Amino acid sequence: MYGLRNRFVGIAVLAALVSGAVACSEDLNGTAGCPSLCPEQRVDSRDTVLDAFVSVDTTILGYPAIGTESRLLVASRGDTLDARAVMRFDTLVQHFTRGGTDSVIYTVDSAGVNVLLDTTGTKATQPVTIELYDVDTTAVDTAVSTALALFRPDRLIGSKTYAVTDLKDTLRVPLDNDKVLEKLRGTEPRRLRIGFKVASSASAQIRIISREGGGAPTLTYDPSPDTAVHSVINSATSLTPTDNPTLKADLTDYQIVAKTLSGSAGTLLGVGGLPAQRTYLRFDIPARLIDSSTVVRATLLLTQVPATSVDAGDTLTIYPQVVRAGLGVTDVGRSAGILNIPNLEIDSLRLKPSDGGVRAVEIVGALRQWKAVGLTTLQRAIVLRSSTEGASAPAVFFYSTDADPSQRPRLRLTYIDQVQFGVP
Repeated sequence: MYGLRNRFVGIAVLAALVSGAVACSEDLNGTAGCPSLCPEQRVDSRDTVLDAFVSVDTTILGYPAIGTESRLLVASRGDTLDARAVMRFDTLVQHFTRGGTDSVIYTVDSAGVNVLLDTTGTKATQPVTIELYDVDTTAVDTAVSTALALFRPDRLIGSKTYAVTDLKDTLRVPLDNDKVLEKLRGTEPRRLRIGFKVASSASAQIRIISREGGGAPTLTYDPSPDTAVHSVINSATSLTPTDNPTLKADLTDYQIVAKTLSGSAGTLLGVGGLPAQRTYLRFDIPARLIDSSTVVRATLLLTQVPATSVDAGDTLTIYPQVVRAGLGVTDVGRSAGILNIPNLEIDSLRLKPSDGGVRAVEIVGALRQWKAVGLTTLQRAIVLRSSTEGASAPAVFFYSTDADPSQRPRLRLTYIDQVQFGVP
């Protein structure tokens, strides 16, 4: 009997020890417990708002670079917007084959230009006339003033009026056959550079998919009345400038802006518009907040300024993107072109240009990347750009660091100081 009692006592002691061990283990996940094995840990978050954290904020004009547009906006929007496009066909086929015999083209029929449209950029309520002009010149035709001077009646080489329902994803605009033949048989250079313009009794615009966007515009014509002879297809090409292959290829097609509402942002920070703008913001955040703490939330607060837009209901999607330029890149314009892909660290936001007020951009992903790469590698900067850069007119403006202190950019941070774990 005495031995049995001792066994019961031993089991009870063992159970108590196990119970104590389990309780201490559970307390590791709490804020109180065994003082030596499970020391108390408190994790306190802190909030702060930085007013002077931007070392550089500026608006950069000229995006995308001429000839690199993926879409070409051709618009006639009254006093608010006049946008046109140019396509170069610097290599024209001048011979055809019939019955195995090569012959110089001596007649032209059914000439026309074929383009693809981005129908999301089509806005029209009345029939739209697309006019084509011969904009070839020995002058620098990329200069806006020079190009616009060539959109005149004596240089009109083709046109067609389309019902709104006819503005679909493919479009063929006829050319004057005699004028195309004149280019083929005239003096050098035998090329055709075409300017696109729209006209309508109401505001109207189309958006052409450029060569860079995969549109592959073509110029076609029938070189013979013989139905057995196929149409000639000319792809858009550029042969000038001869000393810059990259620019030569870019200028195969490009945008011209004759009139726009969204000019220079001045002391404001501008995003979007036509020509497009980007906002560049370089941050100077205390190292202890990025490198020696854990940032839980980081909100960039920008005050939007109401702006007049082409359409009252216009909206603009903005991509805040992290700059990938190294510290050695001192040119801000170049830095603003070296970016991570959209929506990688920071989500996009959609704004209405005519609205105003404080806008919040969550950029904690940017701060985490900066912490990961350290201080000696990349610029700590972000760029705000339009998702339809160079292909739409709406622009959004924000107050810069030159504004009244209550309107300047601010950064609201929630962070946790570095926690040291272990037995005291």
